[in-house]
Amino acid sequence: MNRIVATALCAALLSLSVGCFSDHTTIKLNPDGSGTLISVTMMKSKAIQQMKEMAKAFGGENAKEPEFFTEKEAKEKAAKMGEGVQFVSREAVKEKDAEGQKVVYSFKDITKLKINEVSDPPGGEGAPKAEAKKGEPITFKFAKLANGNSLLTIVNPKMDLKPKEGEDPKEKDPAAAPQGEVPEEQLAMMKEMMGGLKVSIQIELAGKVVQSNSSHAKDSTVTILEMDFDKVLGDAPKLKKLMAAQPKTPEEAKALMKGFPGVKFNFEPETTVEFSGK
Repeated sequence: MNRIVATALCAALLSLSVGCFSDHTTIKLNPDGSGTLISVTMMKSKAIQQMKEMAKAFGGENAKEPEFFTEKEAKEKAAKMGEGVQFVSREAVKEKDAEGQKVVYSFKDITKLKINEVSDPPGGEGAPKAEAKKGEPITFKFAKLANGNSLLTIVNPKMDLKPKEGEDPKEKDPAAAPQGEVPEEQLAMMKEMMGGLKVSIQIELAGKVVQSNSSHAKDSTVTILEMDFDKVLGDAPKLKKLMAAQPKTPEEAKALMKGFPGVKFNFEPETTVEFSGK
């Protein structure tokens, strides 16, 4: 899954590639470029129970119950996020209809940090192994300015709005229905599976934003990505229009996504944020 622009969003919704889990990443950045990364991943209890029942059905009564959130998995993730990223702590999190974990990592240099827009589905020992379709990761540049402020540059993955070979339904079936024609039963299924789920990546600065080219930078917070599926799926006419569109340039995609409910991200190749320390 590449940049979550119009076509990628459509693919995510139609294939349910983000799965039945919410994923929130918060980067707390210090004026010297060091900081912590907090990852909170939640999965619907109903989905976990269904997968456990499937494991039992296929593996028999003696099948080991799968674990979906483990410390081992959390520690292994540190190495994937870049040089110098260290695992700090993990704690289980449980809500009314969801469960998951909160993991804290530390880093000394944000320029070594690499963040994927779409995380792998949770899965520890005995759980189904799956990986999200990833494009290039989000990376960062950092500099101290002569005025004492810090300058953070968020390098966004390159956009690829052209469907890859084999991904265009028309290539497989010339008689395929237009992408925007979403059957009501499919929309109902998406709402059932993805209702209440959210994905976000934010940076909390140890200071205040002085200036930025991002429309999602305010006070001490910069939103890199935010997707609220209740809002995304709640406006069927807009969703179908989006799914039918095929933007060919970032400018066309930006115009198409302007004001789309439940979605925030930046189309610029680089997002700059100048901020003052405390």
